[in-house]
Amino acid sequence: MDIDPEGQLSQGEHVSAVAPGSAPVTAPTMLSPHKARMGRLSIPFAVRDDTTPSEALASALTNSLRFKSSATTTSIAIDESGAKATVASEGVTDFDTGASTQVLRIVSGGERIGEVVVSDGSKIYVHLDGGIIAKVVAGKSWVSLPTGQSVATSVTGGGGASNDAAIVRVLSAPGNDVSDLGPSRVNGRDVRLYSVHLTRSQINRDIAQEHLPQFEREAIALVHIPAITYTLAINGVNQLIQMKATLHLHADGQQVTEDLTEGYSRYGTRVTVTTPPPREVIPFQTYLQIAEEKGMRVTI
Repeated sequence: MDIDPEGQLSQGEHVSAVAPGSAPVTAPTMLSPHKARMGRLSIPFAVRDDTTPSEALASALTNSLRFKSSATTTSIAIDESGAKATVASEGVTDFDTGASTQVLRIVSGGERIGEVVVSDGSKIYVHLDGGIIAKVVAGKSWVSLPTGQSVATSVTGGGGASNDAAIVRVLSAPGNDVSDLGPSRVNGRDVRLYSVHLTRSQINRDIAQEHLPQFEREAIALVHIPAITYTLAINGVNQLIQMKATLHLHADGQQVTEDLTEGYSRYGTRVTVTTPPPREVIPFQTYLQIAEEKGMRVTI
């Protein structure tokens, strides 16, 4: 695969993400020869003296979304009252349609779980290794959840399929408290860092604007986050390449700290998703209800 120094795919390159099942949903994102050539020019992005930090960051995030898609990596370290867990994922996502896929590795205590999350833009499908779902409901290997652009789970530390574009748009919104942290280096590359501070009122506003199912609203209502500060790294061609945040939140009476790092690369990646066979899928709410009736612990 031919990749330029800034992580841009050459024209015609693509990444396919397939889960066992029906016909793939394809979100083509092809670069014109002109854009492909321009993507190879590593000209340092200069911030004009009369540009505010908010304007400069909004420009970079808007430019990143223009490429329609990217590859993503996510790393989350969770500390809940001394109990530690980590989540690492790799995937691809289409910013416009929400089509995406992620392969996750979860480590909690001595337990290790592999997970696959795919979305066709209208639903999210989750598969757990080890037949965990089938132990609750025989014959089922996937659970499904409704989606949209659920920024709520992003700003409250969730992230995941189809949230990338939503959180990027929130961070580029007018009125955010943005600071220019100056030049730095991330993964061996020259970048410019910006911080974005979101208050509790902004988080509540963003959640209120989302069309979320009632059970998700109830779950989010149990989570209290005073505020969040994101640090974003912009590369030499005005693209977002990394987002970091530390969240201190209260959930279900517990103090939880999450350290989140998300990386973006290969802008313009073609995203192909295959959804699982309907016979293997159970709605998450139904799965949860059956697990509760059986007195079983739910893992998702």
